[in-house]
Amino acid sequence: MTVSVTGVRIAPMSDENYPRLLELLKFRHFRRYYFEMEYDWDRLEYLRKKLMEAHPRVLADMNHFIDFLKSI
Repeated sequence: MTVSVTGVRIAPMSDENYPRLLELLKFRHFRRYYFEMEYDWDRLEYLRKKLMEAHPRVLADMNHFIDFLKSI
């Protein structure tokens, strides 16, 4: 998602936001298969902060990509 293809498309996601989203994806995958474990509330708070940081940037990245798509 962070790779642009010259002459084809721009990168849909910025390099700066990718690590935040990767953290969220890792947690989603882990919780999906290990749901019987106790919650780590500190970890959840950390992930909530990552989500709050990533959300506005995801919106900006997607709007930028949509503008690109409209231009072609």
